[in-house]
Amino acid sequence: MNTIEDILKNIMIDQDINQTTFANRIGVKPSQVSEWIRGKCKPSYDIMHQICLQLNISSDYLLGLTDENQNPVYVLNTLPADEERLLQEYRKLDKPIKKMCYYYVEHMVTATKENKEVKNNG
Repeated sequence: MNTIEDILKNIMIDQDINQTTFANRIGVKPSQVSEWIRGKCKPSYDIMHQICLQLNISSDYLLGLTDENQNPVYVLNTLPADEERLLQEYRKLDKPIKKMCYYYVEHMVTATKENKEVKNNG
């Protein structure tokens, strides 16, 4: 059976995120995540609930009751149909391609912001 420390490390590896990103997604400080990973303390029920919701992790996997994440689908907000379709297609991609998509979208958002700033200041 995996420990919570191992499971949290695996989640970050599987989702290709660092401790800071992990912490930001669930609303805690990165130092708190570090404490969990080093086995100094364990996340509370409320935090484990956030981990499951925000990172799409099954509670059974997080608690070490199963070796595989069942990938539950939690709906925090209803997405418009085009965004839902985009998300479904994104989930079919391999990790390296997902990473490329993320950087592309991040670049497009930055370029759009810069464009708006130029128009507003020009």
